[in-house]
Amino acid sequence: GEIRPLAALAGHWHLGVRVRTPKHPVLVSPSLSGRFNFPTGYLRCTVKGERLLAERVMIDTDNKRKLPAIVKLFLLPEADLPRIRT
Repeated sequence: GEIRPLAALAGHWHLGVRVRTPKHPVLVSPSLSGRFNFPTGYLRCTVKGERLLAERVMIDTDNKRKLPAIVKLFLLPEADLPRIRT
């Protein structure tokens, strides 16, 4: 199904994790920027259970068509939220 986030949290966390909180689950994506460098296209991410499905969709600009996606699966283990420094 579609995920509608209630908040976006900015920070620096390299590993992808699932964090259970009293009201809402928090999903943290692993760092993907260095793994999906491509000139024309986009990255489509979908959460499937305990895994993050990352699809690199390429676009052939000459023929105006999408090329088959390169797919990577990342396990999202459970973790605790890091302590926030104030």
